[in-house]
Formats: sequence, structure tokens, C-alpha cells
Amino acid sequence: MPPSRVTLIFWSCVQRGFSNPAIPATVRRAARTISILNARRCSPGLEVATRTSIRRVTENPADLRLSDFPVQRTLPLRWGDIDMYGHVNNTVHYALIDTAVNGWITEATGTHPRDLPATGLVVETGCRYLAEIGPADVPVLGIRLEKAGTSSIRYEIGIFTGEGGPAALARFVHVYVDPTTRRPVPIPDLVREALVRELGA
Repeated sequence: MPPSRVTLIFWSCVQRGFSNPAIPATVRRAARTISILNARRCSPGLEVATRTSIRRVTENPADLRLSDFPVQRTLPLRWGDIDMYGHVNNTVHYALIDTAVNGWITEATGTHPRDLPATGLVVETGCRYLAEIGPADVPVLGIRLEKAGTSSIRYEIGIFTGEGGPAALARFVHVYVDPTTRRPVPIPDLVREALVRELGA
């Protein structure tokens, strides 16, 4: 029996790295998702990695809105945040993200991070820059939970400056360690309770 048109399209996507412009974007995303699901079915150990990958494939960042993020924090810009090109320098995005996450932890737990029984170390960050942020903008950072493990928390942060999609979309990963040994330990109870209460962990 000859392969169907759908099968041919799927394998065309696979062979071309899901980037064939002749194939509609919705079909390419579906093919990529099917591929991930098949890998997940054949290799259960991939579940942690693929759960995030599937959401990123099927969710267009431009479609996100601030309301998609349960925690929202407004962080006005400083004069020095604007670089010689007249927009917020890319390094400032990371400072805003760090400030937003740790500010939320402080308020949600009622405890300064340094007074928690474990230290949250940043082990991974990443940011997609989708639009410029100018000197007249007032960034609002949305925080949502991507995954909470035994010792680690992966946050997703959207930086918004208006009614539309985010100007930037970032990931931010904390791993909690013993302050003395610097070895991973369970997420402090106060933090985990805040994750459940405010981020739906």
C-alpha cells in the first residue's frame, strides 16, 4: 500500500528538520509534536525533557498574554537601563527576571531568600527577544511554573510592555542547595507551598 499524503508530508518534515517552507507551519508543528510523542513513548526516560518541548512547539510566544501568567510584577526601568541604541540592553532583561523571581519568593514566603534553609542557585537561564523595550515602557513581568522537581524549579517569565504578546520570553532555573555543602537538597517547604498556592504546582 503506497504511503498517504499525510505520511509523506510528515517524513518530509522530519528529513528537512521541520523547516521546509513549502509545508504549512501548522503541519510542521504537528509533525514535530508527533515525533516528540513517539520518542517519549519509546523512551519513557525522555518524559521530563519532552513535556517542555511539546509545549514550546505547540505554543506560539506571540500568542501569549500577560493573563497567561498567574504572578505579575511591575518593574519600572532606570535611566541607566537604556543603551546607546535607545532601547533596553539585553543584559537588563536578566536583571529584571532575577529581580522579579526573587521578589516574588520574598513576598510569597514572607522570608528573604537568604534566610531560607536552602540556597537557590541559578543554574540555567535563557531569553528570546521578541520586541524592543524603549525608555517610555514600563515592563510587567509575568511568572509561571514550567516544572518543579525535588530540588529544582523551572520558571517561565514573559516580559510585557502593552496589551499584545511579550517583548521577551525567558526561562529561569533555580536549584536549591545546602548553604554549607552546596549539594542539592529538597525545595524549602515555604517555597513549595508558595508554588502550589500561587503557581499551581
